[in-house]
Amino acid sequence: MPTVQLYGSRKIGPAALPGARLTAHETPESQGAGVAEADAQRGEALGNIGQRAASIGTHLYAEHVDQEKQRADQVALMEAENKLSEWENDRLYNPGTGALNLKGKNAMGLPETVGGEYKDFASSVQEGLTTPRQKEAFAVVAGRRGQSLDLTLQRHVFGEISQYEQGELTKLIDNKKTEAVQNAADPRRVGIALNDALDAFTSSAPRLGIGPQEIEAGKRSITSATHVGVVEQLLATNQTKQAKVYFDEAKGAISGDQLPRLEKALQEGDVRKQSQQQADTIIAAGGTLSEQRAKARQIDDPEVRDSVMARLEHEDAVNEKEQREAAETAMKGVYNIVDKTHDVNSIPPTTWASLTGPQRSSIREYSDRLARGLAVETDIPTYYGLMQKAADDPTTFSTTNLLNYRGRLGDTEFKSLTGLQLSIRNGDRKAAEEAIGGFRTHDQIIKDSLTQYGIDPTPKEGTKEAAAVAELRRRLDANVADLTNSTGKKASNTDIQAQLDKILGTQVNVPGSWWGLLPFNGISFRDSNKRIIDLTIDDVPAPERQEIEAAMKRKNRTATDATILDAYVKKNAAGPK
Repeated sequence: MPTVQLYGSRKIGPAALPGARLTAHETPESQGAGVAEADAQRGEALGNIGQRAASIGTHLYAEHVDQEKQRADQVALMEAENKLSEWENDRLYNPGTGALNLKGKNAMGLPETVGGEYKDFASSVQEGLTTPRQKEAFAVVAGRRGQSLDLTLQRHVFGEISQYEQGELTKLIDNKKTEAVQNAADPRRVGIALNDALDAFTSSAPRLGIGPQEIEAGKRSITSATHVGVVEQLLATNQTKQAKVYFDEAKGAISGDQLPRLEKALQEGDVRKQSQQQADTIIAAGGTLSEQRAKARQIDDPEVRDSVMARLEHEDAVNEKEQREAAETAMKGVYNIVDKTHDVNSIPPTTWASLTGPQRSSIREYSDRLARGLAVETDIPTYYGLMQKAADDPTTFSTTNLLNYRGRLGDTEFKSLTGLQLSIRNGDRKAAEEAIGGFRTHDQIIKDSLTQYGIDPTPKEGTKEAAAVAELRRRLDANVADLTNSTGKKASNTDIQAQLDKILGTQVNVPGSWWGLLPFNGISFRDSNKRIIDLTIDDVPAPERQEIEAAMKRKNRTATDATILDAYVKKNAAGPK
């Protein structure tokens, strides 16, 4: 177990320091001599400290002043440089007046012009500075910015000049090609124009950064395009022989991808030339189109034969149109004469002799009605027959001379038909469909309904049945028009069908005579009921006809068979209303 030793007895005693020397003599220091010197030294030291403090203060002040001057210089230089930046931004990039907005040749001279303006502006800014040091520093900044400005302008001008030169070069080459093509028949002019284009391209290409290989390719392209244009121009002007000669000479300089097309065009040009010559010969010999086509079939070359056929048919169509237009013009002149004189005898004999029998009949009927002061009455079968033709065969309708029917068409129906015909001739499908759409709708509904009633919907033209169907169409149109006027709405197909069923289901009592005796000459003397579609003007009793005519006269209405029959039906209809 560890043992802690005790300190025991005292180990250190109070013995004296050995060899100590003590004296009592006075020294200058002990007598106070050093005090004055120390005081003097302290005063000198304090004076030195004051001088040093004053020196340090002066230095710090001067340093502070210098810093403030530098700060002022920096602020002034910053302001001056901002003025340069604002001027440059406006002068170069202003959307309306900026120098970099100038394009093409208008950009030329910008470095000199804008550079001069910049120097003047920088000088004015420098004059506004207050110290030489500010002006010296600004001069460095302005010089550096001026160099950058000049570089920006030089780059812009170079780019614009390059684009301008490229554009002008392209236009010159195109113009020279056009010049060559327009003078295709003059090989000398073609050569001069082609050489001018090649010289211009060769001169400008290096400046535009085009390498030697690209220059050669460009020259080949210009040459090929010019030769192709010349050949095509010769073919377009029917100079097939000259085109073949030129092609044979220039073939080696024409791009390979263009050769098959040109060879085919030359072949087509030769076919056209031959077919034109042979077609002219056949047409000059006269004859009908069938006779001319028979001659064309004797041509051995199939391509030439087909082309001759097409030319003959085209020429026939042109002649037919010219004849139709001449006939229409002649008929207009005839009707103008009749409108003024009301007398067919006013028509010149040569003109009258050129008219067909139906045309003369129509003109006489028209003249007679005018002479009696009556408006032309529309013949219902004629009108709806023409509308049916327009719906079924617009091409044939468009070539129909409507003036041949003028004596059987009232003003309203004649204007409607001529307007429809004009729309078809002009290719105005929208207007034509608007004019004939309603008729097509009614036509289909009528045909379907008549078939259900056991009635032939397409009777032979000129028959009693055809007249009855035409009268049915007229009544349906009138009923639908009344319905539209009363409701203010366009009639639907359901409405049209309802009106048609009403007409077909309506019967009229036709009175007999002689107290129901047996029929005489096919006329029944007993009262009978007839469908509206079966009624004719002969079914209207004479007294009622006279009464209807008198009523119409009092109302200044024209009394015709159609209007009389219509009034009779409305008055005596016994069916549903």
